[in-house]
Amino acid sequence: MHLEVMNMSAVCEVDQLPDEILGLPPLPQATVRLFEILRNESASLADLEEIILCDQSLTAKILQMANSAYFGSRGKIGTLSRAVMTMGFHEVKSCCLFFLLSQLLSDGSGRYRSEMAFLWKHSLAVAKMAREIVRQRPWIDPERAYTLGLLHDMGRLIMLLYYNREYRKLRPEDSSKLPLWEDEFRCEFNHSRLGRWVAIRWALPDDFRTVMEFHHIPVESPSQRTAAMIVHLADLLSQHKERPELAAGQSASDCRRQLCISDDEWGRHIKRSESIRKEAEQLWAWLG
Repeated sequence: MHLEVMNMSAVCEVDQLPDEILGLPPLPQATVRLFEILRNESASLADLEEIILCDQSLTAKILQMANSAYFGSRGKIGTLSRAVMTMGFHEVKSCCLFFLLSQLLSDGSGRYRSEMAFLWKHSLAVAKMAREIVRQRPWIDPERAYTLGLLHDMGRLIMLLYYNREYRKLRPEDSSKLPLWEDEFRCEFNHSRLGRWVAIRWALPDDFRTVMEFHHIPVESPSQRTAAMIVHLADLLSQHKERPELAAGQSASDCRRQLCISDDEWGRHIKRSESIRKEAEQLWAWLG
């Protein structure tokens, strides 16, 4: 089924999803359990270690990360418990989620490796920036904001892997750049709606569905608007080097006003944006 004949305004119930989305591999059991931990504020280190130990490749990756220069350990960590303590509970959760999802949505042929890397680095940067924004907003959990940022562009990854013809229409000359959502609407193609379909297919919570669909137009979100606005602002910050006008635009101003982000605070986020992008690139180098 091609997107040209899809009813984009249809209600996205599971039995109405496009064949390509229904054909997505289900979330691995480790990922499902990891989402349960993300939702459970009382989850412990032992719960997280149990999930990791059930997956040999995940265990090896966490030990590798803990011993990397990124965490400054350089080969001193020999057990998973020590690795989790060194990296921190939240950082390990984030790394596990990224690793499991990147394995699930891998390009086996290697044709799209550079584009996959670009999109994942962008998602990591948005996740880090979302966590920065909510640090002064106690009504949203920073790690929840990080995870929402990490998954916000799943639709774009699905577009690349499953709808590559439409993806190429948006950026035929340099498809490593992030397609603009305005261009998508002109082409009658919407990665945000794809993201919502992915969230439904994987039975993700409502705030994930909302953020994945409305992170470009958060004021139109029917619910979970705060989460959509935070990820929207993080997305704008991640593009500040290439498109600084976005951070000064009306959409950013409207979201900042509703989230009580002052000019001074926004200026600090802008100053931090490039260093956070570099941190995301370093993290990708170890995780990718």
